[in-house]
Amino acid sequence: MQSGPQNAPTWTASVYVGGVEYGRGSANNLGGAREIAAEMALRALWSQRGGYA
Repeated sequence: MQSGPQNAPTWTASVYVGGVEYGRGSANNLGGAREIAAEMALRALWSQRGGYA
């Protein structure tokens, strides 16, 4: 999702697994927002498993 002024947008991306949001990220470009959301989701999923697997 894009918000803010067109010349300086803020992008927000979310990661859902089984209908549950596991990560959300915001950045000044879509790729950055996706990367942040993916990292947050991985951390959340790893912590549910008790650490790195």
